[in-house]
Amino acid sequence: MNLERYLFSVIKPGRYIGFEYNAVVKDWNSVDVTVALCYPDLYEIGMCNYGINILYSIINRRDDALCERVFAVWRDFENILREKRISLTSLETQTELARFDIIGFSLEYELTYTNMITILDLAGIPHYSESRGDKDPIIIAGGSAMYNPEPVAAFLDAVVIGEGEEVIEEIIDAYKELKKKRATRQEILQAFHDIAGVYVPSLHAKDETVQRRYVHELKEALFPLMPIVPYISITHDRLTVEIMRGCTQGCRFCQAGFVSRPLREVPLEDIVGVATKGIQKSGWEEVSLLSLSVFEHSRIHTVIKALQSKLRNTSISLPSLRGDAITQEFVESLKAVRRSSLTLAPEAGTERLRNSMNKHISDDAILQSCEVAAKNGWKKLKLYFMVGLPTETSMDIEGIIELVKRIRRITGRTALKISISPFVPKPHTPFQWMAQDSIRLLEEKEQYVRRGLEKSGIEISWRKPEVSFLEAVFSRGDRSLSRVIEMAWNLGSRFEEWSEEFNFSLWQKAFDATGLDPQRFAECLKGKDLPWGFVNTGVKDSFLEQEEKRALESRSSANCMQSPCRGCGVCNETELRKHNERITDRKKREHSVYGRRKKKQVLFSPLSKKRLRVKYEKARSLRFISHLDTIRLIVRALRRANIDVAYTKGYRKRPRIAFGPPLPLGMTGKQECFDLFFDHPFAGDIRSMLNSVLPKNLRILDSRPVFIKSPSLSRIVTLLQYRVGPVAIPEENIAAFLSEKEIMVKRKKGDGYIEFNMRPFVHSLEKSGEYLDILIRFLPEGSVRLSEVLSYLEISIENGIKQERIAQFAEKEGVFIDPFDY
Repeated sequence: MNLERYLFSVIKPGRYIGFEYNAVVKDWNSVDVTVALCYPDLYEIGMCNYGINILYSIINRRDDALCERVFAVWRDFENILREKRISLTSLETQTELARFDIIGFSLEYELTYTNMITILDLAGIPHYSESRGDKDPIIIAGGSAMYNPEPVAAFLDAVVIGEGEEVIEEIIDAYKELKKKRATRQEILQAFHDIAGVYVPSLHAKDETVQRRYVHELKEALFPLMPIVPYISITHDRLTVEIMRGCTQGCRFCQAGFVSRPLREVPLEDIVGVATKGIQKSGWEEVSLLSLSVFEHSRIHTVIKALQSKLRNTSISLPSLRGDAITQEFVESLKAVRRSSLTLAPEAGTERLRNSMNKHISDDAILQSCEVAAKNGWKKLKLYFMVGLPTETSMDIEGIIELVKRIRRITGRTALKISISPFVPKPHTPFQWMAQDSIRLLEEKEQYVRRGLEKSGIEISWRKPEVSFLEAVFSRGDRSLSRVIEMAWNLGSRFEEWSEEFNFSLWQKAFDATGLDPQRFAECLKGKDLPWGFVNTGVKDSFLEQEEKRALESRSSANCMQSPCRGCGVCNETELRKHNERITDRKKREHSVYGRRKKKQVLFSPLSKKRLRVKYEKARSLRFISHLDTIRLIVRALRRANIDVAYTKGYRKRPRIAFGPPLPLGMTGKQECFDLFFDHPFAGDIRSMLNSVLPKNLRILDSRPVFIKSPSLSRIVTLLQYRVGPVAIPEENIAAFLSEKEIMVKRKKGDGYIEFNMRPFVHSLEKSGEYLDILIRFLPEGSVRLSEVLSYLEISIENGIKQERIAQFAEKEGVFIDPFDY
């Protein structure tokens, strides 16, 4: 189904076009099993999810299966789909979602649950599992929120508990065999129920447990080596490379740290292999190292040095770091990394409270980290804190204020931002039984911190207590909450994870309508049956209870990477042996990471010696990506093609590439141009090299050398020719327009409007069969937009009429020529 005609009237239409570079499109007739992976948020959020990318790669490597992607659609597109009665489709082949055999949701955050219902509803799939028949897809979910699946269990046919790399293969194998036998839905669910790590709510016995699945060894073969490269800018627009899973810090509030045990490192050679292949196949300019605690990797400094050595003109970024992570050794290992902002997580304002939560970091270590970062060029520091933690007192809240003030004093002009979030008690942690502070008390703590840091020049962001309250309710709730979720959805709840869309009053109405009291899920659960009690993560309840007791006594527990095993229950004998070997290996490497100091980096590139003008065509679906997205697309294609262009100076180097006038969103272009600059003469065939790594709707047409001192395209182009149609416009209307000397239009600018005469900017209007050719002057003092001319002529583009820029002209010695030939 072609949805392009509806994309002219939606925000960011590039979210919905698909067919990105490295996307896999398979023939449905050549496979046995079809899978749709759904992320219940917008494309630019979902495409950052590493789990989705891993499973997409694993499934599409199989000859007998295909995998396509589906993301939540924004309200404007949802309204169009409902109004036109169009079913939600996949990105790869625009196939209706209801036609897939299996639909897999990645549920990472509780406030996306209503978006999952939107996706099911737009696909015409019954919301509840019990209402589905043999012709409906099997709905499966996984992800970090599924360590307590009960609030959404009624909507799901099956749930994967834990890591999905191996279990997805077993699910597809089972489905394939049963599909051949024309098995019933019930028979398929029974087979899934027999797979370790799969929870089938409709078949689950009361005394049954589900054991978390995890991958014992992380190797290159698991990871996506040909990552999809989005056309539009996404939230984390870079290559993600996982370096380790698990964490042994034992922070008592952190669910991820407990459910991801044991700690498993990706070998150095595999990290480097995944990164180099990923950059080569994608063209991304940045690599982000993924781990819960990157500096727990026993060879992290060697990893960073190896990546810096292998990856030219590529930045390396790190996730948020422990408050004591920034040492001089750390700084030395990041010599070539651009220093914009750094994120540290002290979590609490006092050492006593950090001990209680098992975050053994001293105030002095935090201050030292911030001082080292500021002195070594980081321009912005971000600090994460929590309030409402178990055992917290007013002294701990005061401690946040005092610690931040001390950091302010030692960091000078470095920009400082603190982010404060209310504590949420999470399942499978030592704090899982704890009560959450009331919304009112959390608001009082917020105001106290804000007053304490007034006029400090520090930026403060605060997570709404109402958001955290709902997180606690839905992370610790039971199956009765499914009615609340659907009721909130019926009332209009969408994208609750977005601060500007969050509507607490809808949830209050939903709880009132269903007669459920949400407070009971946020209060102390000690002595009560836990809804997630049937999920076995491998960590023993007795260990969690022991850690809870130590928290109440403000006693920390040692990190088992630096101490003997503390008996959490996850590791078997083999893993314990590997664990002890890692400790020994780490100690050996501690003082032998570096050899000679690296030579100081030269930040200045030589002057460019060559310039090439390139002509290209931008067609069909790519009209829905912006000019900036197009620039990014071409820059990444240059990197994939190994075309060694010149780069600008400084830490944040950029390729030297200059474009002509921007092509408006929603428009194709027949004769577009850009200039490339080289440090050395370029002898290759730019056309064939780029076309081999570009999407099919962007083609290089030609290229030619240009004098290095020739004026830029933006200076020489003075006329732009557009073709619009088919349109029915009388000749007399065109004549009337051309006869006017003044046609005033208003243009929005900032918070107001400007008015100007657009007539001098319209050189000519001419009918060309069913089409209208419009020649617009593009001058240094400004121009008129094509949309403004069309609006005056009462030509609506919402009907899907074609808009194309067919030519550009530059004036040379009184003659208008193609700027390509200038």
